[in-house]
Amino acid sequence: GTEYAAPLITVSPPSQIPGISNGLPTHTGAAVGSSIAATNIDSDGSGATFAYAFDAGGVLSILNCDGAGTGYKVGDHLSITTNEAHVINFRLVEGSNRAEVVVNFDATQPCQFLPFPVKEVKVSGAVDRTILYGREHS
Repeated sequence: GTEYAAPLITVSPPSQIPGISNGLPTHTGAAVGSSIAATNIDSDGSGATFAYAFDAGGVLSILNCDGAGTGYKVGDHLSITTNEAHVINFRLVEGSNRAEVVVNFDATQPCQFLPFPVKEVKVSGAVDRTILYGREHS
C-alpha cells in the first residue's frame, strides 16, 4: 500500500470519506454518481474512478473506488467533481490498493526480514512453507 504503487481495490473497497481533506460536502437531498474520473492533486497514479452517494439528508455516505486505475499509493491526494458540482479532495486511505511483490527467500538463512510491512502473504509452489511474523512493539 504505502511502499508500492498499484491499482486500487474495487471489490469491497474501503470508504474514502475519512480521507477527505477539504471538508465534508453536503447536498440538498439524495444524489448518486459512479465512474467519476479522479484528478491527481499529488499522485502518480492514473485512471481511477469513484462512486459516491448522498443520503436523503444530503450527507455524503459513500465515496468508493469503482475503477482501479494503476500506480496509486496510500496517501495519494486526489479530487473528484460530482455530477452536482461538489469538489471532493481526499487522500487514499489505508487498504486502498494492493501490490503484489515477489520475494524469494534463501533457504540457508531461515530468519529473514522484509524492509517493509506486509499485510497478506501468498505462498507459491507445491512445497509447504511456514511463515512466521512478528509485530513491532514500542
